[in-house]
Amino acid sequence: MTVYKFDLTFERGGIYLNIPVGAKPLSVGMQGIILRLWVFLDPDDLGNCVPRRFEVFGTRDPIPYLNPTFIGTVFIEGYFFHVFETSNLKEIA
Repeated sequence: MTVYKFDLTFERGGIYLNIPVGAKPLSVGMQGIILRLWVFLDPDDLGNCVPRRFEVFGTRDPIPYLNPTFIGTVFIEGYFFHVFETSNLKEIA
């Protein structure tokens, strides 16, 4: 097992990352000017990846899901942003 990092972007509707099935997102943070997601995974599982969706929301932004999985909060240029995994969740009306 080891920790890998992935780049995140502020895409409307989230960003899909191909991550091994059993991987566990650990945290988010800035590395220079890039928003990163660190994930605990087994490198032997890199051939068994599935697309997983992550979304970034600002404080007080509406989050259109009932139970997204919170990954972490990051401070960028005077604002706080919150990262959630929203894989397999449907938006609420």
